[in-house]
Amino acid sequence: MERITPESYASTYKQMAIAARIADALEAKGWSKSEFAARMNQQPSIVTRWLSGTHNFTIDTLSAIEETLGVQLLITAPTH
Repeated sequence: MERITPESYASTYKQMAIAARIADALEAKGWSKSEFAARMNQQPSIVTRWLSGTHNFTIDTLSAIEETLGVQLLITAPTH
């Protein structure tokens, strides 16, 4: 633990939190990983990576996950 920098810890924490929010949303909807993968047009192995808490998400992927699950994972942009 001494070798982990505060930045690395914060990044890992955020990745794990996002994975947990996705898992919670799937459970709330009663969707399996396979069903979610199909709705996202992805392979189930990709969803497994997302749920591992170690995947480095792009903003586009997170936005698509939000839209599909109806949850907020990112800060909402202000409207003009």
